[in-house]
Amino acid sequence: METAVHQDSLQVLARQLQQHLQSELAQPVPIQIQCALKQGVLMILGQHSPGINPPTPQSVFTLLEQALKSLQPDFSDSEFNYTVRLYLRVAGQKQPYASHSLTLEPTAPAELLEGDVATPPNNSANTSHNFESTNALLDAEIADPPDLSDAEDNPFGSAIQPLTEPSDELVPTRKPSKPDQRTRLPLLVAGAGVGLFALAGVIYALTRPCVIGGCPAIATAQQLSQESAKILQATKSGQEVLTAQQKLETATQALAPIPAWSGHHGEAQTLLNTYQAQEQAITQVVAAQNQAIAAAQKSQNPPHPLADWTEIQKLWRGAITQLEAVPKTSTAYPVAQKKLTEYRANLVMTNKRAKLEQQANATLAKAKSTAQVAEARQGIAQSLASWQLADATWRMSTNTLRQVPRGTMAYQEAQQLLGEYQPKILAARDRKTKEQLSVNAYRQAVNLARQAQSFEQQNQWSQAVANWRDALAAAKQVPTDSLFYNQAQPLISSYGNSLTEAENKLSLANILEGARADLRRTCAGSPRVCDFAVSLALIRVQLNPDHVRKLVRTAITAEANGDIGTQVDVRDHIQTLEAALEAISENANIAIELYDENGSLLGRYVPSLAQ
Repeated sequence: METAVHQDSLQVLARQLQQHLQSELAQPVPIQIQCALKQGVLMILGQHSPGINPPTPQSVFTLLEQALKSLQPDFSDSEFNYTVRLYLRVAGQKQPYASHSLTLEPTAPAELLEGDVATPPNNSANTSHNFESTNALLDAEIADPPDLSDAEDNPFGSAIQPLTEPSDELVPTRKPSKPDQRTRLPLLVAGAGVGLFALAGVIYALTRPCVIGGCPAIATAQQLSQESAKILQATKSGQEVLTAQQKLETATQALAPIPAWSGHHGEAQTLLNTYQAQEQAITQVVAAQNQAIAAAQKSQNPPHPLADWTEIQKLWRGAITQLEAVPKTSTAYPVAQKKLTEYRANLVMTNKRAKLEQQANATLAKAKSTAQVAEARQGIAQSLASWQLADATWRMSTNTLRQVPRGTMAYQEAQQLLGEYQPKILAARDRKTKEQLSVNAYRQAVNLARQAQSFEQQNQWSQAVANWRDALAAAKQVPTDSLFYNQAQPLISSYGNSLTEAENKLSLANILEGARADLRRTCAGSPRVCDFAVSLALIRVQLNPDHVRKLVRTAITAEANGDIGTQVDVRDHIQTLEAALEAISENANIAIELYDENGSLLGRYVPSLAQ
């Protein structure tokens, strides 16, 4: 049976271990520590709520082991064999999810003399109600590991029972025998020793706090509790919350040593339970603050990768979960509610940043995928349409990259990719432009050549020459290294020859047209002097009968009248006509024949160049 004194010691040990955990963990997590002494084995349970992410079991066990070695718990009047079993459990679960065993080194007698006075034995079966409400380890059977499938062997059951003494039937009995005379002296010595120990126990019991007279520890604890509550009501910083927590810790430490035989024990235990609950709530606020600080530190100097924002979200959610678990009856509840509003707002902002980063990553991935397609299309382009498609795909990729929002990690990569893609984009655009020019020039050359041929058929050599000249120029505009360059080269040669031929024919046409113009002027008159027909082989001129008759009549009349002047004029007219026809023949380099009004050949003139 564990005495009330031991129960007090176990509670003090539990608080010391819990405080050590909270101060040493990198990210404090509310882990409630409970202790029990069963069959000589010290059993320690760490329990936390299911809504938090605890540290690794190994780190918790290591910190507890360090604390135990430093504290050196001792239960001198019990069967404590210095064996310790550590367990970790989620609240509401029957079985622990991790366990660890260790053996402490016994403290030397000299060390015991220098330390606190050992707890005297106490046969009272009256256990404190606080121990009954918080200790879940007392019904555990000593096993390594325990068989937690059996409720009788489960040291972590949901029901919390006080530790009971072994029944008398389990204690071996022996029929008393008459003591031998030789053993009387040792028995006397032993009796004296027992008496001394009993006296020491009585002295120890009377010197414990609040046993005799008043109980200033309760007043001190109440004052500290009030100060803690007042700090929480006006708190403006996380440090003030820590101060309030420390005051409650001091209050519980003042109440814990009050023994069960004190007349103030009941009141002390009631206050102790209240203060421990308040301290647990403040511990949750402190843990939430620590997670919030970690989240705020990780949020500094954005942008951050999506994985970092996800971790920040977890920290804010963990802090919110801690605060939501603070009871309404706790003095820390107003502080928790105030911080809840702040943390929820921060979580909303973090969610937005995470969503923005996620969207930016998706946009960036889409742009990169489109760029890969554009690069593949550019590599196999063999026509204007394929180059147009490659250029359009590059434009789509760059437009998508420009849609990546600023203030994200993806934006920085998007800007870098825009620079990397630029040479490829320009190459695709230039090639598309070159192929477009190639197609346009080739098609224009073919169309102009077709029109030139049509003009030739109509003997419109001036228009034919102009079209052949434009067709040749268009064919020469087809860029090198373009798809139509090789097709344009034969056209250049063909169109050049056609242009030369058309120019020659235009020259001849111009000569004939010039001869016709000269003949029209020469044959003009009233009546008309002559009629003509012009070809490349011969210019045929025939005198007009009316003109001949007029000329003959004038000559006869002048001769009859002796009009020498008129006769000279008739002769000059004939000579002028002959000279004009010869000049026309020379200019056109075409032979000319003159016929009278009856169609009889009067004469033929061959130009000097044709002779």
